[in-house]
Amino acid sequence: MKYIKYLSIVVLLLSVAVACKDESKLPYDYEKQVYGAYATVIEVPSGSFLAQDAPGFPLNPAVSRFIITLEARDVKKGGLLQEMEFMVKFIDNNDPILEPDETSVAVVPASAFTKDPDTGYPRATITIESADILTALGLTASDVNGGDVFEIRHILRLTDGREFTNTNTNGVITGGAFFNAPMLSTVSVLCPSDLAGTYDAVTDWVDYYGAPDVNIYSVDITAAAGTGQYNIPDLSGGMEPIIWGNPPVAAVFEDVCLKLNLVSAPYAYGYLMNGPANTFGNNSNADPGTGVITIFWENVFAEYGRTVLTPD
Repeated sequence: MKYIKYLSIVVLLLSVAVACKDESKLPYDYEKQVYGAYATVIEVPSGSFLAQDAPGFPLNPAVSRFIITLEARDVKKGGLLQEMEFMVKFIDNNDPILEPDETSVAVVPASAFTKDPDTGYPRATITIESADILTALGLTASDVNGGDVFEIRHILRLTDGREFTNTNTNGVITGGAFFNAPMLSTVSVLCPSDLAGTYDAVTDWVDYYGAPDVNIYSVDITAAAGTGQYNIPDLSGGMEPIIWGNPPVAAVFEDVCLKLNLVSAPYAYGYLMNGPANTFGNNSNADPGTGVITIFWENVFAEYGRTVLTPD
């Protein structure tokens, strides 16, 4: 089964960890290690902006805000936290291309964080209005259109003067599901969208052993909490339950002006949309004429598929 490969990797890592417990073999002084810090993402209630339903799809600042809950973690249970600063960069995907410099949009002091009763680390929910981002970058709402992107970089500063962000934090922390601390948020500007509904679905897949199969079923796509985001009950289109007897891959995707991106798929192992190894394709989309949704997915075991959803 595909779990054998996964288990072998875990056993290897455990063996390495055990071997390293002999401190005499460490290439540095174990007692003099310097520990860093990071900010774990707890929740992103609002991770995208909405454009107006008007020619050119300009940004709608009245309803567009970025909200994120972060937990500061350091060796002193968050006691070294001084502040967090948020820098914003605009990525213009519509002509004419505008390139304002990255700039600060918010500074949140340690006093705004409250110790979480369960974890013991300081936690805060930060809200950044799109209007404040426009002001900081020197842009107007008409400069920003559906399909454009803002990058919000998290900078965690400690009382000893050190600071940590996505550019100086190890990839294991920024890219790993365990730490969940990317130190950077990508905020897409979404066009008005209404993809919720019941669909007739057909999923073709190729499993771990290279065996193709197909599943024909009905599925309800529902609106998620984020702007332009939707819940799909099983990103694998039935493959995980049918082939492996596993739970379905509940996931959230977003509609970026008819191009679909994966927001989250919390599962025992990684799932992607629009990944590089899917021979069915890698451009998930919604057809504005027919309403048909096409999703291309794959996972870390090189299993992949295509799900076509036709409005019922």
